[in-house]
Parts: sequence; structure tokens; C-alpha cells
Amino acid sequence: MEILTLFSNFTNITPQMVLMWAIGGLLIYLAIAKKMEPSLLLPMGFGAILVNLPLSGAITQGNIEGALSVLFEAGMSNELFPLLLFIGIGAMIDFGPLLEKPWLLFFGAAAQAGIFLTLVLAGFFFDLKDAASIAIIGAADGPTAIFVANTLGSKYLGAIMVAAYSYMALVPIVQPPVIRLVTTKKERLIRMPYQKGNVSRLTRILFPILVTVIAGLVDPTSACMGCFLWYGNRLRQGGVHHRRPWLAHGLAGGYRGRGPQGGPHTAAGRCGFRQADGHRRHGHQRLGAQRPPAHRGADARRRG
Repeated sequence: MEILTLFSNFTNITPQMVLMWAIGGLLIYLAIAKKMEPSLLLPMGFGAILVNLPLSGAITQGNIEGALSVLFEAGMSNELFPLLLFIGIGAMIDFGPLLEKPWLLFFGAAAQAGIFLTLVLAGFFFDLKDAASIAIIGAADGPTAIFVANTLGSKYLGAIMVAAYSYMALVPIVQPPVIRLVTTKKERLIRMPYQKGNVSRLTRILFPILVTVIAGLVDPTSACMGCFLWYGNRLRQGGVHHRRPWLAHGLAGGYRGRGPQGGPHTAAGRCGFRQADGHRRHGHQRLGAQRPPAHRGADARRRG
């Protein structure tokens, strides 16, 4: 009978745990089989299963600290991880189209209208802080949702994180039927030309700085978030994100680029990036490959 004690933990399984296993499995399926934001949904699904195991060692149990609980306290409770994500987001933002056509700002304002509408509706079912944390999901920005929910001390932080990132990953499924519903096939075949304007580099650098300063004066608590976003964008304007893509893009949930000779996380990829840098510094070395065969033969004899 003592062998049965090995399986005593099975009696601690609850229906709520089983439900979370199913949700975690669904997220993993969407990440692997459907390729829907695997860098987001895969760890979320695995984590949902891991923390919902009875007496899981991944989270703190009594005096024994769990690894995920330690990571949460180290990076989530003090807002460090969301701020690091903002560096990656800033590195991927191009303010050029907005500076060329400032009226595009009204398209962004549509999202803000949805946030306030959700705030009003959620206010009927939740207290004000929880309602505000839920409403910010409409900004389509996971780090912002985490930042706000954590700052306001919402008790629904975990659910908000799952909802924010899951619905962004499901956009490829939700968007096509909605587009077909409100447009005709002829309208969907329209190709709209885009003429790139000329925005000076100084303007691109000063714009996020001014926005950060103004937002920090209006709401001092946003100064740190705006500063990290500006810093990431400064990496972009300085050209650092092109030479070292993993530096900031990787912070934003996984860099998917490829090196000239392989992925950035392989030896060939790293070598490829170094070779690309060398080609930019010594462009004349590439010209030899474009010379006529006779000249290339003469070059080889001279080197010999």
C-alpha cells in the first residue's frame, strides 16, 4: 500500500486545474500547429500547465520558493520586464509615416475610444482599478497591459496577460472574416500606392524625446516607460538594431530575422552578421567578384 503514496498528489487535482491544462494545451497547439505567435503562446501555454499542477514546484509552496515565483517577483512585481520589453518595441517603431502624415494620429485615437468604452462597460462588473486594467487590453499592447495592471494592483493580472497576448495572436483568424464582412472583393483588390516622404533624422530623434518629456510632465508615472521606449527607438535611429538585431528586437518577444548565412542564434548566423558588417566597412572587397574573369584570374596570380 505504500506505493500508493507515490500517487497521493493525484487527489489534489481540481476541475479548475484541468480547465487550465486544456487552455494551456490549446495555446501550445495554436503556437505549434497554426504558427500563431509561437514566441508568445508557447511559453504561456506551457506555463499555464506548469503552475496548475498540484503542489507545483514551479511556484512558491510554503517556505520553498519556486523558480517562476522568483522570476515574477524579480521582474513583474517591480515592472522591470515590461520596461525591458519597451526597449524592443521602441527599436521596432518607425515614426516616419506618422511624422509625414500627422493626421494618421486619429487612427490611433480609435483604439483609445475602445479603451474608454471598455472601461465604462467593465465598470459595471469590476471595481475601477480592475476595470481600467481590463480596458487597457484594447491598446493591443501586451507590455502596456501588464504595466497598467501591475501599477494599479489588479488581482486579474494573470488573466489580463493571457487575454492581451492571446487576442493579438488570434488576429490572423479574426481579421479575415471581419474584412470580408465589411468590404467587397473589388475593394479588397485595390492596391493603394504609397509615396514615402522625407523626414529628417533629427526630427525622428527629437520626436520621441519630446513626447516622453510632455507625457512625463502630464503623468510622472509614465516617465520611465516613455524613457525606455525612447531609448529603444534611439537604437533604431542610431543604426544599432541593424548591426545587432538581437540586442533590442529579441527583447520584444523573439527576433525572427535571418543572418546572411543562417539564423542569428547560430554560429553561421553570427558569422554572417560579422561578414555583413565587414562588407559595409570594406565595400571594395566585394567589387572583385564583379570583375571580368580575366581580371579575376590576374588578381589570383598576383595574390599567389
